[in-house]
Amino acid sequence: MRVLVTGGTGFIGSHLVEALLQKGYHVVCLVREKGNLRWLKGLPVELAVGDLTRPDLLAGVIDGLDGIYHLAGVVRAAHPGVFQVVNHFGTRNLVEACLQARHPLSRFVHVSSQAAAGPSDSGPPVAEEHEPCPIYPYGQSKLQGEREILFRKDCLNVVVVRPPVVYGPRDRALLTMFRLVQRGFCPLVGKAELRFSFCYVEDLVQGLLLAGESGGPSGRIYHIASEGAYTWEEVGEAMAAALEVRAWRVRVPHRLLALLVPLLEVWGRLSGKPALLDRGLVTAMARSWILDISKAKRELSFVPRFDLKEGIQRTIQWYRKEGWL
Repeated sequence: MRVLVTGGTGFIGSHLVEALLQKGYHVVCLVREKGNLRWLKGLPVELAVGDLTRPDLLAGVIDGLDGIYHLAGVVRAAHPGVFQVVNHFGTRNLVEACLQARHPLSRFVHVSSQAAAGPSDSGPPVAEEHEPCPIYPYGQSKLQGEREILFRKDCLNVVVVRPPVVYGPRDRALLTMFRLVQRGFCPLVGKAELRFSFCYVEDLVQGLLLAGESGGPSGRIYHIASEGAYTWEEVGEAMAAALEVRAWRVRVPHRLLALLVPLLEVWGRLSGKPALLDRGLVTAMARSWILDISKAKRELSFVPRFDLKEGIQRTIQWYRKEGWL
C-alpha cells in the first residue's frame, strides 16, 4: 500500500513514518526543497518535493497513492496570517489535488489539534460532538482546515484526529521545561488548578494507524490522548522525579506573561522568527484543556499504553542519549 505523509520530517511525522514502514507500507514523504531530512536519513522512503502552498507542485505527487496522512502545518508563526496560509489554505490545496487525482484514495487521515475543539475549562472533558470553540489563531486555522476536509467527506474517505500536547523523543516544544527542571526550576504559569491532556508520541502514532486502517464511515473525528489530565505542577514533579533532581516551583503570573507578549511578538516580526510566546498561546495557558477519548476507545479500540510518568522517563532517556539534556 502506497501512502503519502506530509510533515514526515517533523517530530510526530517521523515517528509515524517509522511505524508505517514497520507495517510494510510504501511511504512517500512530501518535503520542501530545503527541508531538514534529519529524521528520515537511512529510511527506505520515497521523497516527493512539494509545498502545500503551491498547488501546481501537488498534482503529480497524489497520483498513484492509496492513502494520505496529513500532518504538515504551522504551530508557531511570526504573523497570525501564516496559520491561515498553511493550516487552512494549504489543506484546501491538498484536498483539491486529491479530488483531481486519477485514482481514488482509500483513506485520508487529517491530523488536526485539540486547539480546534477549544478548551474544557471547569466543564467535562471535550468530546468530538461538542461545538468547536477555538480561542486563538492557530486553533481557528486548524478548525478551518478540518472543515475543508469534512466538506469533501462524500468524495474522499476522510477521518480527522485531534491530539492535545504531544511529547516524546525528538520533541523540542517541552525541551525548555525539561532543561529548566534539570537546573532546579519548575515554572508554573497561571492558576494552579488548570489541567491538561497530554499524549506520548507512540500513543498518538498508534491512534493514527488505527484511524487510517479503520473501516469506519467517512467524516469521523477522533480525540487521541493518553489517559488522565495533569496540572503543570504535576508535570514538573514527574520531570524532577525522572531527572532525580529537586526543582523549586516558580509561579509565573499570567498577567506578567501578557505584558511580555507584545515585546516578544515585535521582536519576532523584526527577526522573522516566531516568538517563543504569542497572545494566542498565553490566552490558551489560562484555560484547562482536557479531551474525552472514549469514542476512540470504543470505535477504534484505541488503548493508551503510556502514562505521564513512563512517557517522561522514556523522553528523558532519549534526550540524554542524544545529548539534548
